[in-house]
Amino acid sequence: VPLLAAGQLSARDHRQQAERKAAAGDYTTAIIESVRAVAVDLEERGILPPRVGRTANEFAAEASRPLPDHAASLLVVARLFDDVRYGQNAGTAAGYQRVRDLDAAIQAARPVAPAGMAAAATTASGPVS
Repeated sequence: VPLLAAGQLSARDHRQQAERKAAAGDYTTAIIESVRAVAVDLEERGILPPRVGRTANEFAAEASRPLPDHAASLLVVARLFDDVRYGQNAGTAAGYQRVRDLDAAIQAARPVAPAGMAAAATTASGPVS
């Protein structure tokens, strides 16, 4: 099941939605929006090429290549996304904080750029759904 829908929001928009939902106590939606913010941020920064239909697990695996220091956290956050989005598990403040911490760490990280990544980013077709 795709992490992002066509016509996606910006990473900033997803972060703002997450903050609003967390402030209202809706940690399930806050977690979902925060994970989406991380994914969109990596696309906006050209670290990941946009890809229609990318799942949370695919996102974690793909993002782990240029961000190997965050691989374990990316996998945990992908599982958390699936658990709250599809597994009927309620989001928690701790889960939301975990995603926020990862988001901040990834924003500060310097990705390891494999050869050909720039070319892949410019030839990808369409937004992730």
